[in-house]
Amino acid sequence: MDTLRLPHKTAGARFDDPAAFAAFLTSGPAAVSPYLSRDDRDGWAGANAADTLVRAVSGHAPLTAVCDRLLDRMESATDFATARSVTVAAVAGGVPCVPAYLAGNPLSMRRRLRVVDDTAPLAVIVDMGVSASVQHDTIQRRGAAAVALVRLLAAVRPVSLWAVTGQQISRYSDKAANAAFAVRLETAPLDVARAAWLLCAPEAFRRGAFAACQAIGGDATGRDVNWLDNSHTRHHDLMRDCIPALTGHPEFVLVPSLITAGATQFATDATAVAWVQEQLAQHGGAAG
Repeated sequence: MDTLRLPHKTAGARFDDPAAFAAFLTSGPAAVSPYLSRDDRDGWAGANAADTLVRAVSGHAPLTAVCDRLLDRMESATDFATARSVTVAAVAGGVPCVPAYLAGNPLSMRRRLRVVDDTAPLAVIVDMGVSASVQHDTIQRRGAAAVALVRLLAAVRPVSLWAVTGQQISRYSDKAANAAFAVRLETAPLDVARAAWLLCAPEAFRRGAFAACQAIGGDATGRDVNWLDNSHTRHHDLMRDCIPALTGHPEFVLVPSLITAGATQFATDATAVAWVQEQLAQHGGAAG
């Protein structure tokens, strides 16, 4: 685990893979969290504490079927263009081209230019956050959309996948603070069972992420988390500010947190597919 200092006085951590995140929950600082140590059966969370820890280690195979179902609906979403930097000839630029200058060519300088390219590396980043009222099937559908998109893109370009989130911890105490983390998910090949658990399982956020943020923020035995800065209206922008430092990707496709007002974009398979197609158009690609 890499410890990071993020914008907005946010404590941060980066996990290289799901195994490192699982170790943080099962035997690391987060293991003492009340979100993981109480053996209760909370239907809202998605699983009890014991099952959460088992699934953090091994993934949850039944959720792969959810991902496969949405993948079948997204087979055409493979024409995705993104941007990369290339060096081009120009009248003005940062580096001279001596042969062009000596030949009297007016394009005797070189500069870097962002161009659309459907083979450039792409980062897909999922903010695991969900409001308390968001239903389990909506959480699963959002995660499945991200997994299906990555599986399609990986066939035609380099793609990375991250699970991230941030929380204000211990919000009713004098220890209230912001904390955030990122987990890198291997995509070559994609470990679908573990990715599906992190991105689709309610307990991955409502137990695992809560416990992790409390520990990263320095109050592992505390509880009462909420959106960054204790604000659902500011969380999205604050998280966007933190993601480049968390993941190393200044540009990315963000699969958003599910604040109640926006949860309908993953209410059905059809709306989830439509959201993916909208992202393709927004970022320079088009669904075939």
